[in-house]
Amino acid sequence: MARSEVAFSQGTYASAIPADIAAADYAPARAVSAAAEDASNEIARFDTEMGNEIAPFAAILLRSESVASSQIENLSASARSVAMAELGDTSPLSTRRC
Repeated sequence: MARSEVAFSQGTYASAIPADIAAADYAPARAVSAAAEDASNEIARFDTEMGNEIAPFAAILLRSESVASSQIENLSASARSVAMAELGDTSPLSTRRC
């Protein structure tokens, strides 16, 4: 184990305790409910009118989220590496011709 890993592992740890919201009651104001309904209708309309034109971006957004999530977990891979792996290229990045 590297010296930095040993030093990191010897620190104190305080776990996060999420708020207990399962039994909480929530009743939004009528204006909030109306605004949410309007937004939902606009999203549905947009999806109907533009969904096919923006569908290719879904893969890019998902890949970006996956890369960001991995970096948060201290696992790093670039968006380019992930894309190349999805295409079946498993060679090391240093050997690729880009």
